[in-house]
Amino acid sequence: MNNFKKPLSRGLFKIKPVKVVLKEFIDLPYLNTILGKLKKLYASKILLLLWGERGVGKSSIAKLIHHSVNKNYPLFYLDCLECSYKEEILKEVYFLQNQNGTIFLKNLEVFPEEFLRNLLKFILYNSQLKIIASSSTSKIQSDTIKTYFYIFQVLPLRERKEDISVFLLHFLNKFNRIYNKKISFHPLTIDILKEYHWPDNILEIQNLVERLVLLKNKKIYPRDIFGFLGLNFQQKLTKV
Repeated sequence: MNNFKKPLSRGLFKIKPVKVVLKEFIDLPYLNTILGKLKKLYASKILLLLWGERGVGKSSIAKLIHHSVNKNYPLFYLDCLECSYKEEILKEVYFLQNQNGTIFLKNLEVFPEEFLRNLLKFILYNSQLKIIASSSTSKIQSDTIKTYFYIFQVLPLRERKEDISVFLLHFLNKFNRIYNKKISFHPLTIDILKEYHWPDNILEIQNLVERLVLLKNKKIYPRDIFGFLGLNFQQKLTKV
């Protein structure tokens, strides 16, 4: 989510204000099934943690929730992996104590238990900020997270097959514009790609489509994709 990397406000160095642009959101079938529930959770006093594999779109979902319910107020972003000095984070949160809006805490699981409890209590009792967090760990082990948060699992792309075709066409249009091309997918190519397991999720789709657009001149056929996806996937399809 490079759009989170925005100029910092005065007094903020790790916590970053974010500008949310509506046109950056993609209309995904999966989002349409979960957004209503997530908006209700956000509007309540329940803290929400988006849990799932890396690259499934947790940051984008957090931005969409904020924009859908609280767009008149600012959104702030903190990647907890970038925080070497925990005391500095508390000082920065202090600057936000009179703010309405949302703070998105990415990779929340890296914080030690005691610090995490102190951080959450300070935000909850000293500010008007709503909290959305995310975690990519394979298992939530933090007792503090389990106590304070409603943990919502964001499914990987291999379990969201209808989203795969949407992402493929979205990135195809994007890179056609960037590279001034008119490449298209053969329908069978999309069907095959929907059966791929996409271990790196959205980033992997984006990288694949960019490379295909760069190397092709007209239509992308099934034979064009196997060199990128590996021999094992080709053999699996051959046996089906």
